[in-house]
Amino acid sequence: MTWLFPFFLAAGAAIIAPILLHLRRQPPQTRVDFSSLMFLAATPIVTSTRRRFERWLLLLLRCLALLLLAAMFARPFIVSKDEVAIAQGRAIIVLVDRSGSMQQGKQWASACAKASEWIGKFTPQDYLAVGTVDRVLTRRLDFEELEKKSKAERQDLTSTDLEATGCSYDATHLDAALREAVSWLAEANVGSGKVPAEKRIILISDLQEGAHLDALRGFAWPDDVTLTCDLVKPANVDNLSISLVAAEEDTPSSTAAAATLASKAAPPTNLLRLRLANARDAKADAFALRWNLEGTTPIASGQLPAGATRVLRLPLPASATTPPVLELSGDSWDFDNRVYMAPPQPRKVSVVCLTSRAETTDAATPLFYLSRALQPSPHFLPTLSPLGTEASQTDVLKTAQWLVLTADYANTKGLADATAWIEQGGQALCSVGENFNATSLTQLLGHDLKLTEAEVKNFALLADFNVQHPVLRPFQDARLRDFSKIHVWHYRRLASAAEKLIPGAEVIARFDNGDPAWLAIPRGKGRIVLMLHGWHPRDSQLALSSRFVPLLYGLLAEAGIALDEPVQFVVGDVLPVPSEGEVTITPPKGDVQTIKTQEPHPLMLAKQPGFYKITSAGTRRIIAVNLPPEESRITPMDVGKLTALGVRLHTESSANIALVTQDKQRLANEVLEDQQQYWLIALALLLWVLGIETWLAGRRPRTA
Repeated sequence: MTWLFPFFLAAGAAIIAPILLHLRRQPPQTRVDFSSLMFLAATPIVTSTRRRFERWLLLLLRCLALLLLAAMFARPFIVSKDEVAIAQGRAIIVLVDRSGSMQQGKQWASACAKASEWIGKFTPQDYLAVGTVDRVLTRRLDFEELEKKSKAERQDLTSTDLEATGCSYDATHLDAALREAVSWLAEANVGSGKVPAEKRIILISDLQEGAHLDALRGFAWPDDVTLTCDLVKPANVDNLSISLVAAEEDTPSSTAAAATLASKAAPPTNLLRLRLANARDAKADAFALRWNLEGTTPIASGQLPAGATRVLRLPLPASATTPPVLELSGDSWDFDNRVYMAPPQPRKVSVVCLTSRAETTDAATPLFYLSRALQPSPHFLPTLSPLGTEASQTDVLKTAQWLVLTADYANTKGLADATAWIEQGGQALCSVGENFNATSLTQLLGHDLKLTEAEVKNFALLADFNVQHPVLRPFQDARLRDFSKIHVWHYRRLASAAEKLIPGAEVIARFDNGDPAWLAIPRGKGRIVLMLHGWHPRDSQLALSSRFVPLLYGLLAEAGIALDEPVQFVVGDVLPVPSEGEVTITPPKGDVQTIKTQEPHPLMLAKQPGFYKITSAGTRRIIAVNLPPEESRITPMDVGKLTALGVRLHTESSANIALVTQDKQRLANEVLEDQQQYWLIALALLLWVLGIETWLAGRRPRTA
């Protein structure tokens, strides 16, 4: 039982009044006249101090009435565990920044010492938790782990855990960490069963300018949560940084003489575009760049004023047998002075084409446009294997990664091999031209579609795309989805709905008259994308449009050949590890990791800069991982940026926070008491007691 106005309970002391009234000695009320008493001896009157209660029931009723009156004004209500709780202690979360910028000097050691110092300032009645911040917030010590422990035990646990954790190379996502910390504080109510008197986040960080804050925009910061920023200041901010912007091929000019010279000379030289930056408040401005493979001779040097940025174009070493590392010198901090460059490693993709006409030089054949759409790039090296009707595909299909067929292909042995390859999980593209072979198409699909030549007046247009399908993922942007300029002169029509003919078939594109144009048809573990028209100019303008290459890349991505890898990898990115099969990963430092399971592999994140070697199915790939560029901006930010985003900063006087908590508690109590209204019960009992007391007091006591 809880009271809304407990000070009214003091009025219950008024029960002393009826007790004193009952104890008061009553003088005799009856007078008896006698005759003369002069002849009798006078007897002295003996006064007795003894008091006794004569009407117990009446006394109890009067005392009970006064107690009920006091309880009624005190407004009683009952509090359950799930409703309003009593505020006790403080909920404190200590967050320690362990991002890449904390690698400089003794920043991490200083942050750990500050965390232990903060833990020692709070009492055992406070609820404490410890976390670390980099790319995500990691909960190190939860409220339950530090509850009911002494200051010394809490400090020992914190120091041991932070020492074992160490500093990382990740970026500082301060916005996501603070939002997660607010949610973590909300759990303090559930864990302790009582509302904390104060909720507070203590952030121990260098608060460098490169920290991410965008996720705090529009976030409603709670009124009862405050933030304290304990700044870990660097010794100085003389920091130069180097980061990779892009890599490109340095091709000669387009003049005839230059083209002739280029054809006889060595392959084009790979150029690097690098961003060189100096800290805003730096005092040093001289720099030098050198490759670790070419001794100590600088390849570039100069001066860069404080706060300036410059983009440099430098060539890769011509004869590098090992992956090169570009090193920067001239500043006080070494943690961000290296750029790791992996050698060019284009991904080899084997594409097998089954067609009746395997010429790639004849503009009337589909392979003419396919071979020109699949051009090699620094990340993509396709191998097109056109096979005619007389060739055997058994050996070639063993290494194939994607299959392209035309419906006029009539080699029964080749179709059987292709069907078996698709059923094992392969992906294929099949176009139905004007001279399609119905028997071959039935053998490939396992169903007779009964296609007929559609009557087209002028031309048909492609429309109604299912952009949620993985094949059409490149066209999810509405600006890239415009196929209205692609005319289709001839196409084939289904006799009935594809969903009824083939279970599991999906129509991913239709013509403007509603007829299916592209279908995704399952075949065993694999899939066939069926085009009911050709892409060559005799059937349509698809191969001549700018949509043809993105469509092919979408089909390759559906086949598991991802060609959208980033220009560079930074710490925290997902490594391009094959999804299945045995994979061996050799990090820059640490133990070699081998994954042997046949299940889909978990996401592997890059945790440190350097070269990662990934070996799978006899192929070896080197991945260069660099430090996130924003971690080099080590100048401390203005704390006012956090205030502008709605974050409530803690002040030394927490009276305002306590008042807010008390007001919320009082309002919650008032709402709960108003819902229960137990004072009405007290009033009813009071009236009943007063009625009995009145009746009982009106009766004359029996005289002895």
